Amino acid sequence: MEKTIPLLPFGYQVLSEKKKELLSIISSKKKLTVERQRELNNARKELAEIESILSEGYIREFDEKNPAQVQIGSTVLLENLTTSDKREFTILSRSTAAPLKGIISNESPLAQKMLGLNLGNTFKFKNNYGQEETFKIRNIE
Repeated sequence: MEKTIPLLPFGYQVLSEKKKELLSIISSKKKLTVERQRELNNARKELAEIESILSEGYIREFDEKNPAQVQIGSTVLLENLTTSDKREFTILSRSTAAPLKGIISNESPLAQKMLGLNLGNTFKFKNNYGQEETFKIRNIE
């Protein structure tokens, strides 16, 4: 199977650490309660998601031959060309997302629009009010 998901070393590291944490939760010998069963089910679900990304992912460094491209693990500075506002997002997996901290899931609509784009590319995205706005990728780390 060909690996098709580009990951930055940072994204790979975050996902690997989360995988270890989930494996620890799953292997814990805590007494089985309803709450513990819920915790196990959530951990197994998150683990499956992370293992899927890691098994299909490959590490892609930025260099002259591989220009900056939005991928899992990227931190992207977006400029809203409609309002001139700038906002930074880091793209990781659903289980590591923290939208209030600017960390979004690779499955989110915004991340789906950005993944694979290069520095300087523009794209259109509907805001929370359904109005279409144009965004430009100003920086990728």
